[in-house]
Amino acid sequence: MTGWRGILTLADRQTGKAKTITFWDGPESLRASEAKADELRAQAADAMGDTIASVQRYEVALHEAPVTA
Repeated sequence: MTGWRGILTLADRQTGKAKTITFWDGPESLRASEAKADELRAQAADAMGDTIASVQRYEVALHEAPVTA
């Protein structure tokens, strides 16, 4: 999808709960992806026998990562 920059999934293996975060190059790309993203979320949840509890939108306020050579 245009503007997609990455994905991060956090999982609690004891409870089986997970949160997935996707990254976009801006709010326009995020909005443009919403219909397709809804479809992909539903397919992924169905394949895992799970449900989508909610979808929330946030802006990255801070990102820091080490630079490796």
